[in-house]
Amino acid sequence: MSKVKNIIDQIKKDPRKITYYMNRFKKVMTDKDERIRSPYNQETYLKWLQTMDERSEEIKLFYKPSFSFVIPVYNVSRRYLMECIESILNQTYQNFEICLVDDCSTNSETIETLKEYRRNEKIKVKFRTENGHISKATNDALALAKNEFICMMDNDDVLAPNALYECALALNKDKNIDFIYTDEDKYDPQGKRYMPHFKPDYSPDLLLGTNYMCHFTVIRRSIVESVYGFTPGLEGAQDHDLFLKVCEKTDKVYHIPKILYHWRMIEGSTALDMSNKSYVIEHGIQTVQNALERRNQKATIKQVGDTTDYLVDYEMDENVKVDIFVKGDRSKFLNKLKNENYAFIDELQEGTGDVICIVDDSIEFIDSKAILSMIGYALLDHAGVVSCKQVYKGKIVQAGILLGMKDNLFLDAYKGLHEEEEVIFGALSIPCNYSCVSNCIVFKRELLNKDINYNLKDYIEMDICLDALSKGKYNVCLPHVKVKKYPKQIDNVRERNYLYQKYHRYFENDPYYNPNFSKTYPFKLEL
Repeated sequence: MSKVKNIIDQIKKDPRKITYYMNRFKKVMTDKDERIRSPYNQETYLKWLQTMDERSEEIKLFYKPSFSFVIPVYNVSRRYLMECIESILNQTYQNFEICLVDDCSTNSETIETLKEYRRNEKIKVKFRTENGHISKATNDALALAKNEFICMMDNDDVLAPNALYECALALNKDKNIDFIYTDEDKYDPQGKRYMPHFKPDYSPDLLLGTNYMCHFTVIRRSIVESVYGFTPGLEGAQDHDLFLKVCEKTDKVYHIPKILYHWRMIEGSTALDMSNKSYVIEHGIQTVQNALERRNQKATIKQVGDTTDYLVDYEMDENVKVDIFVKGDRSKFLNKLKNENYAFIDELQEGTGDVICIVDDSIEFIDSKAILSMIGYALLDHAGVVSCKQVYKGKIVQAGILLGMKDNLFLDAYKGLHEEEEVIFGALSIPCNYSCVSNCIVFKRELLNKDINYNLKDYIEMDICLDALSKGKYNVCLPHVKVKKYPKQIDNVRERNYLYQKYHRYFENDPYYNPNFSKTYPFKLEL
């Protein structure tokens, strides 16, 4: 289904949305500032690439990890297959092997090309006698692999020359890393690079809802084998399934914020048109459901629009006891939040509830179940602080917080966008992890500890969030949960400076804001 058809369908369901889409179109056409700085504008991106050097200065590596590429092959043209293989053979780091498995191709050009490359001592080739689809073919390639780490790659994509070196360098800095992923972009049908994907660091809640890691991925072989590799029957979502299984075994996941992989968009590819592979959606939902069952978690799963993003909403336990701490006047909450399991507290440390909700008096609850929805996420083992989308007069006020931006230590993400805005890679459609959230938050009582400064008046949520982050927990914003946030100015310089000194490393490098993005213009590129 095309994006245009999706828009038309939405207007048919709700004719009032035509005004929103007309205004959105006018903004794109007239807002020069927006068009110049958008990282997804091809002209801007190509100019940005000219100013960037994605290579680290190569130094002698004392630990030389070994890599095995596992590549399923099926009816790919000679040109694209050669470009794929040559991009590996031309790596600046050479401790690798390539395991190619042909899934019973009918294209003689594909078969002959593989036979030619079979002569290379770094390359292993197997020809299947029957078509088993991508999971079985990749598992066969995995069986050929003998090295420490598995590298996943499609048979028509291209690797940056320094990709393996960057991975080896990361492993020299930390030998305990089990899973590496990088940023990526795409080749359009004319061979031009565009649509970069600048990713956040490891984000478990985001990963459940979408395969944001995608390419280039490197995983310790012993862990891949321990989860039995790729699952047949989940074709199109097999990578997502593997990543979820692996991340249930390890949290030693490392992100290299460099574009080291180029995903080719050609006719029939998933990247170019999801309608070519409609089964991907069905398998994607099944992949998420399988993960929930392995984790003994109950939730509803909903596809977002025509994408491969999935909204997971955990079942809400109405018996959970909640202590509510109101920053400001709590009288207006007394009726709206009347519930036998809710108790208002005057001091954060005095309650006995299972979870705590801190809510600013500038918040108005639109949905009485908002807190319950946040509780579903807050009770997860890995969870830190949970918040929601905050809106006012149809515009987003906050949907997560970015740290350390120029002239603003705490910048509200996506502020000013329409409350139903859709942005690329699902950031306003599915739960996303952030370093900080505020104004309306829910978290387990156990997150309160001696390291929190309870004397903070305006920024107590930030201290709780950053303390949880420093202890390995994951804070998250739920865009499907909305509250109204009335304007309220806070400018407590003393508390901001205190938090900057306490959590300096996160302000210098927010793990959920890719360092390639501008510190001046959120989610943009600077030329």
